[in-house]
Amino acid sequence: MTETYKIRLYALTPIHIGSGDAYEPTQFVIDDNSVMHVFKTADFLASLDENKLEEFSSICREMTLVPVFRFFKKYFKEGACSTRKLKIPADLASRYREILDLTGSRTNDVINKFELKRTIYNECNATPYIPGSSLKGSLKTAWMSLEAVKNSVTGSRNIRDLETDLLRGKFDTDPFRFVKIPDLYPVDVAAPSRILYATNHKKKPGMVTPQRRGRGEMQVPFEVILPGAVFEGKGNLGEPHGFKRITDRTRQALEKTVSIESLAEATKEHYWAKLAAQESMLKGLGCNFQLAQKVSDKFGEKLFKTVFLLRIGHHSGAEFLTIDGNRSIKIMQGPGRPPRFEKESTTVWLASLTKEPQSKEGLVPFGWAAVEFEKNT
Repeated sequence: MTETYKIRLYALTPIHIGSGDAYEPTQFVIDDNSVMHVFKTADFLASLDENKLEEFSSICREMTLVPVFRFFKKYFKEGACSTRKLKIPADLASRYREILDLTGSRTNDVINKFELKRTIYNECNATPYIPGSSLKGSLKTAWMSLEAVKNSVTGSRNIRDLETDLLRGKFDTDPFRFVKIPDLYPVDVAAPSRILYATNHKKKPGMVTPQRRGRGEMQVPFEVILPGAVFEGKGNLGEPHGFKRITDRTRQALEKTVSIESLAEATKEHYWAKLAAQESMLKGLGCNFQLAQKVSDKFGEKLFKTVFLLRIGHHSGAEFLTIDGNRSIKIMQGPGRPPRFEKESTTVWLASLTKEPQSKEGLVPFGWAAVEFEKNT
């Protein structure tokens, strides 16, 4: 029988879920207080008079970006059009000021490196949300991981082979087809977000991996959903009324339905168990990261019953995104050397206010969230 739930997600550490978009130079300016003012280009241009619009048309014909940055910075007036405000790292604000002063023929090459990736957002109001597919994928990873452990399914490096073994590999035998997770939208009008850096660190103390030059993603900051943001939606679990198992194969596969109880067990075994190991590792690096106790205090008896811990989004960690007993993580060896495959990653990505942090004390991992299923009555 289908049960309807109010689903509520609590961001516990910074979360970035890629949208495929980046902030364009015609969509923002950065002020002297390291605040990024984001607006719709059309709204900004609508606030200008004809002489300024003609000036902008002339700049566009030059096909260079520095004058575009300068134009928007020069004529932006707070209150002239609707804006969103994002805090950004101080060194990124400094980089923006350097761009405004650039001269020469290679300025576009420099500016192209000033890329601010957006987290996924609602195009109607430009505020972040949580895609149902991301949340469902996180739950399904935990569920499949526990099934693999229970059924001693090991040694597979191919996710399709795993789904064949654990879910019979077919739509009609996949119990997750009855798990309907909607997109979750912020409880407040605008979910808090800001720009942070992703910094990469060796897991062994004292061995810090510098940013990997030449790989664009490793050098750019992200927009992240901040801890404390809460998102809601309504979803369903369980077989629909009147559903009939047509074949023996389908009947056998669907004997393991996805329920609140099975999700609680799966997320506890997959995410909660790994959290302790991560806290210990980060403590060894000098990070003051203690999430387990905070989660226990916040949710109390609801934890592992109607509230589950999980990870979603970018840089959530290879161990958390792969199936126990079937983990084969690709470790790059550097130029000219073939990669090797291990059961554990050698580095961890941490959110930072600076591109090259001098201390790890305030750094935190990405992607931790708690999800609550409240049954509709």
